[in-house]
Amino acid sequence: MGELDCPRCGTHNLDSSERCRLCGGEIRPREKAKGPTRECPLCKTPNDIDAPLCIGCGKPLGSTTVDETAPKKKREKYYDRTYVDYPGSAQRTARTGLAGILLIMGAFFAFVDAIFTLFIGYQATQLGDYDQMLRENPELKGVIPSLVVCESVRLLFIVMAFMGGILAVRRLRWGFAMLGGVMGVLALLSGILFLFIPFWGLIELILVGGAVVAVGMIGISRREFMLT
Repeated sequence: MGELDCPRCGTHNLDSSERCRLCGGEIRPREKAKGPTRECPLCKTPNDIDAPLCIGCGKPLGSTTVDETAPKKKREKYYDRTYVDYPGSAQRTARTGLAGILLIMGAFFAFVDAIFTLFIGYQATQLGDYDQMLRENPELKGVIPSLVVCESVRLLFIVMAFMGGILAVRRLRWGFAMLGGVMGVLALLSGILFLFIPFWGLIELILVGGAVVAVGMIGISRREFMLT
């Protein structure tokens, strides 16, 4: 029986051998693959797409279920997208839009509440017996200034809630949208107009619940937002 020398390491092998008994290399040259090929990750030798072992080093090539005709899909990441291609994203849902609308509604209600509260405080200072009331009750002198300060801070919360709602609708800046949602909840909870208008408290309670739901929807929809 004849012998063949391995073209890779020079080891003698039987004439019937297809691979070298020492290095595992292919003894007889193979025709170059005409179809799709895959490169061995170890020795970089081209192999047939369905070859289980590398013809160069004999190592397993791994899974052979590669479909070269199928388009390659890249796993989408929220920070890989731009505003132009975002509307076609498969991860786009209606949650953030609904959350933004709820925040904007709550912020508008809180704004009306704050303006009416300041108006009522101003009207109280215009009463004819206001000075007499302060002389009789000195502890009331700090009520109106404190009210103005509180409502001013509340207006800041309302502005942030408006911005958070807009960002949620447009799916921009997840962190700022979350912050705006929290500010919206605080702005609604700090209202005092329900003390003067009974049914106002019911509306405010409903909107507080909507704002809390909005914060939750924004929180679970982080991947729908993109970084700019």
